Amino acid sequence: MLRHQPVLAQETFENLPQKVELYFDGTFGHGGHCEYFLTHLPEEKAKKMRVLACDIDAEVQKKGLEFTKARSSQITPILSSYANIDTISEKYGKIDFMLLDLGVNME
Repeated sequence: MLRHQPVLAQETFENLPQKVELYFDGTFGHGGHCEYFLTHLPEEKAKKMRVLACDIDAEVQKKGLEFTKARSSQITPILSSYANIDTISEKYGKIDFMLLDLGVNME
């Protein structure tokens, strides 16, 4: 199975703030950005990062969670729209970094 490749993952990674403990991926999809960040951060920083994996498509989110299962203890799936960021952040706390990959999934 071909996997969607995240757009500008390296460039986005290079611009992450120094300290990111709560990362909100508002368009989690196949988890490409999440996986890239967690595997490219120094291990001590990666272990501290919690990920809110938000997506409106349960099937696509399920695939993404499968691809990122090595870090599943750090990932909280949220079946919702990123437009609900206010209620999501009220529930989970201050978000240090938010990513929205607003492309079109052609799968």
